[in-house]
Amino acid sequence: MAHARVAREDVMWSRTCSLAMLSAALVMGVVLAYVRSNSADIDDAVGVRVTALPQPYAAASSWGTAPAQPSRLPTWTFRYDIGGTAAAPPWVSFRHFRRLCSHPWHDTRLLAREKADLELVCCLHMRNVPRLSELPPRPAHRPYVIWMEALRFWSCEACKGVTAKRDGRLFVACDDVTYRLCLEFRNVTSHRRDLVFTGFGPGPPGSFVALAPPHVWRKAPPADLGRWRYLATFRGTVRAGNPNYRTRERLKRSLGMPQDDPGVAARLHELGVVVETLDLDGGGAASRDSRRRYEDLMDTAFALLPRGDGLWSFRFSDAVGACAIPVVLADKIILPFEPLVNWTSAALVLPEALAQDREALLAALPRSPAVIKQMRERVCQIRALYFETMERRFDALLRAASAMAQSRRGQRV
Repeated sequence: MAHARVAREDVMWSRTCSLAMLSAALVMGVVLAYVRSNSADIDDAVGVRVTALPQPYAAASSWGTAPAQPSRLPTWTFRYDIGGTAAAPPWVSFRHFRRLCSHPWHDTRLLAREKADLELVCCLHMRNVPRLSELPPRPAHRPYVIWMEALRFWSCEACKGVTAKRDGRLFVACDDVTYRLCLEFRNVTSHRRDLVFTGFGPGPPGSFVALAPPHVWRKAPPADLGRWRYLATFRGTVRAGNPNYRTRERLKRSLGMPQDDPGVAARLHELGVVVETLDLDGGGAASRDSRRRYEDLMDTAFALLPRGDGLWSFRFSDAVGACAIPVVLADKIILPFEPLVNWTSAALVLPEALAQDREALLAALPRSPAVIKQMRERVCQIRALYFETMERRFDALLRAASAMAQSRRGQRV
């Protein structure tokens, strides 16, 4: 009996100690957050906190020195919900953005909204657009950064009467209700300069920072960027009857197999051009062999990225991770972190119409091994600085949003 009593007392004492340690940790977290939000190590000239960048992968390789980057990160705070998020359509998910913002120990996160350079806000969708006007004003150079999803508001007039297909049924993509919301969105954003939007895309040009698609390439980058197995490849899904996949279907007819002309087929094979499509309209998952084939085709100089259901593609992050040069065939797309990253030396953005013009598309791809290697080196540098981990992607979002905001200095809302 005595032994049992002692054992029970030991268990209770252990639980008490665990609770005490947990409470102490929570208190310390609050204290540190408060200190951060009120500390004096903010550079008043630029409004950002000094923090060291992680050592870039490319800087320690034979690919040359990574480009110099600003050594400062903007301070930020996070507003969990703009309101109405629970009413979001079922196909909309904000988990990725909320996961990125859940950094209680991030070096530059503040509790005080009025001191933060950026106020991150979740989340805008089709059913809570009216809530946007309820956000209190902020200085134009210290804006809100608002996640938006399922909003394709770049031209209200262009979307009138547009049809799309979902679950085998045609529907009007921009009905009268959507059109009125589009006009309301445009009216609010045209009168405010303290709103920066983010998401995977698309978004309003001039006030939108695209986030890298949520894939992280797990394989190591190539050891020799001057060698590649294929010149240009694509492997992805098509959905019969969906007009958004026309670019992929045209690319398959232009560069895929079989070809009606044996001479064309032989030429594509000799060049190392491979285009493969899979019809997964039934909702099936890709097999292990299919994934291996996909990874094999990423040993390429150019990764062809035709638009699918949306303008952006998971393959963009995969291409950057494999240090392949992205060749984007998606009109009106905004590439990830564009205010921060200059993609002109690392990617090609071509009109969707080239998907059906074999000769023009092939002519647009540089053939010089030196040029290809140089572009791949730049892709690898971008990979190391901004894409390699979710943490670096989040920091890149902060920097890109801040760069866009600083261009608004002197403007007021």
